[in-house]
Amino acid sequence: MNKVKVVFTDIKKFRDLEYVTLRKVPTRQSKKGTYYDASYLQKADKILAKKILEDISIPIRGKEVDFLRKAAGLSYNKLGARLGMTDVGIIKWIKKKERLRKPNEAAFRLVMNEIFNIQKVGFMSEVVGSSSHPPALLIF
Repeated sequence: MNKVKVVFTDIKKFRDLEYVTLRKVPTRQSKKGTYYDASYLQKADKILAKKILEDISIPIRGKEVDFLRKAAGLSYNKLGARLGMTDVGIIKWIKKKERLRKPNEAAFRLVMNEIFNIQKVGFMSEVVGSSSHPPALLIF
């Protein structure tokens, strides 16, 4: 009989976002390797998505577009349709390493805020920040 040992660990650069550390993640260690609980990671995805959208000091770059698209469960086509774009336009955004242009970021944030039920209305300066570097985030 295989014994399964539960260990808590930190995941740095969670979902390839260099500023995110997921703390105290339960993992199961067995002879076959280390396993993460998928439902735990999905819950972390939703929490992180809301934090990114609520914190305008976090710039929206390609990495964030792709992470938020996946967390929302949207295909390239469905996200593009919500933004009045093609899937090719979404893929171009995802490939960008620098911050999206402010009008694009504002439109993207507004669509994602709606998807994640975040109530945020106001001026563009309340929707889009000015930082090009995200602050460090610790989740949980």
